[in-house]
Amino acid sequence: MTIYRTDIEKALDEIISNEEGMRFQGLAVVLAKLKCPELIASERHNDLGLDAYVPAHLAHDGIGKALASSLTATLEKIKGDIKQFQKHVNDVSILLFATPKKVTRDAEKKWMDEIQD
Repeated sequence: MTIYRTDIEKALDEIISNEEGMRFQGLAVVLAKLKCPELIASERHNDLGLDAYVPAHLAHDGIGKALASSLTATLEKIKGDIKQFQKHVNDVSILLFATPKKVTRDAEKKWMDEIQD
């Protein structure tokens, strides 16, 4: 069975429309683990802003990594998650952000620059 991009976009739109943030979080963790298999999924509630995380001391390259996901694609959401997890975790050097919304390369660059500042 062939899966088309339009089918995926329709399914993501349905997740957004039905406000299924937890369902998207599960999908985001699975997809992030394809890129970074060492990520450890967090509990779905009270996750301190980290949907998945690997501490630096457990990471094969010694770099702490985290995943934050949201149906909301805004810089404010990302900053809020960073502020929340930095109270408890201080070794995250790489943050992956997953959202079903479209984010342009221009917006992505601006967000990275602002977060690094």
